[in-house]
Amino acid sequence: MSSNPSRCSVSGQAAFVDLPANWKLRVLPTADDLAAESTYLIETITCDLARRPSTADSATGDDAAPVPSLRKLHLALSGGSTPKKIYESFARTYFFKQVLDKKAELNLWYGDVRMVPDAHADSNARMVTTALDGSFPDNVIHAVDVAAPAAEAAAKYAAQMLELMPTTDVGGVAVPVFDILLLGMGPDGHTASLFPGTDAPAARDAVCVTCMPGPDVKPRVERVTVTAPVIEAAKHVVLIAAGAEKKEAFRGLVASDAALAEHKEWLRPVIRLLRGCKGAVHLLVDKAIAEGCFRSKCHPVDNNVIEATTGADNGAAA
Repeated sequence: MSSNPSRCSVSGQAAFVDLPANWKLRVLPTADDLAAESTYLIETITCDLARRPSTADSATGDDAAPVPSLRKLHLALSGGSTPKKIYESFARTYFFKQVLDKKAELNLWYGDVRMVPDAHADSNARMVTTALDGSFPDNVIHAVDVAAPAAEAAAKYAAQMLELMPTTDVGGVAVPVFDILLLGMGPDGHTASLFPGTDAPAARDAVCVTCMPGPDVKPRVERVTVTAPVIEAAKHVVLIAAGAEKKEAFRGLVASDAALAEHKEWLRPVIRLLRGCKGAVHLLVDKAIAEGCFRSKCHPVDNNVIEATTGADNGAAA
């Protein structure tokens, strides 16, 4: 885990930043720092959740005390190069073995998948299982049936979530509640596989839907993805993004309503999705994305904006 975090300065002229009270922003110098800090954040949240008491009503007799049970935690995974580094960190550390083996029952899910065979180079499942390197039992990872037709696979995956996870009502629809939902963001502002120009971002009557992205998206294959209500219901949403090509999407994400009204070209699906979240939203981005989106150099925009932490300088004198 990271310690003694260092500060990353970002600069800019636009006073457009306006974050909801349940959002936290971290800006990291590089993509590697981003992966390290994201790993630390996920471990910290998971450890906190695992320590909370859980009981099972498995005792017999009217006066018997409830028997403590392992707390069930549900994490939704994302694809991409930065999440891959996070999963590789999970495999290298003893965190999950030391804490979760004794305090929690971990369940890993996919926030979205490409409907290709597991052995395919573009498979989310292949990336995740390779990165985890056998450090988690197979029954911990709940996979999408990529051999089935996409609509059937989406319905089956949704049913599995609703059966095994706690649920809540969002707009009259029962949806699963993830403890942590990890998301990425594309230059077009998509997150999970909720792509602009498709019906998927507006879907609110299902847990999972299918989506075929536009011709500019690579690889252009059909996807199964969780919907906006699932994202909104998560206890913690962790969105990570790196690369200057995503700057405009990020600018819209953190912009005030007034700025969005002035700059309609900033509007992206991810904006409406995250602004509907009821739980904590953690934004972790690299300096290349954030540069130019802040009032002044080395000055946090608000109390819920952290201008940067990184574990890259562990042991540095202070």
